[in-house]
Amino acid sequence: MVQAVLIKTFFSQRPRFSHLPVVLMWLALMAVSSSVSWKNPKLLRGGATVELAIFEEGEVWRLFTAQFLHSDLGHLLSNSYMMFILGLFVSAYFGWWVFPVAALLGGALTHLFTIMAYSPGAHLLGASGVVYWLAGFWLVLYLLIERQRSWPRRLLRVTGVGLLILFPSEFQPQVSYAAHAWGCVLGIAFGLVYFSFKRHWIRSFEQYEWESSEEEVESPGVTFH
Repeated sequence: MVQAVLIKTFFSQRPRFSHLPVVLMWLALMAVSSSVSWKNPKLLRGGATVELAIFEEGEVWRLFTAQFLHSDLGHLLSNSYMMFILGLFVSAYFGWWVFPVAALLGGALTHLFTIMAYSPGAHLLGASGVVYWLAGFWLVLYLLIERQRSWPRRLLRVTGVGLLILFPSEFQPQVSYAAHAWGCVLGIAFGLVYFSFKRHWIRSFEQYEWESSEEEVESPGVTFH
């Protein structure tokens, strides 16, 4: 029996890193904004996500500025290296409107949903929500696209990578794990919506080859005696 075997998918193509400058600009903005705010704590408080400021004062812009502000150098570095890797590959495969455009909006929603669960005066800073949004988006797209592997194998890989890069090695009281969770959930949700709209385009990159699943049995030649 001859059957078609999937040998290449959307992710088999070589990534285009033409959006590297955009990723570097995002990281530079994070570094500059954070370092300036460390010298002037008033800027740090003024740009953070605060429920009272957003809902009572209408300062919605805080949902965006807070993504580029970090409490200290360790906080900045921990978000920067994963932002670089995930932002680079997401933009390379899916384009600039997923990163940085959709990622920026996803980060804002992450901050919004997270701060609603905290006390009205709590301050939320950092880009970890965007990092987890990117991770959720990438992992769910991998699960849906890499069909040359079985569902259990894909699920095992996604679970393993997810635990490796997303699960913290230690828990720290000042870290907002709710932001991590919201970011991942929103990234997965956006990935599912993205795939539903781009399904045919993504599937157009698939290539198959024909192979025989069982050896053909040669029929003996006919002889006459």
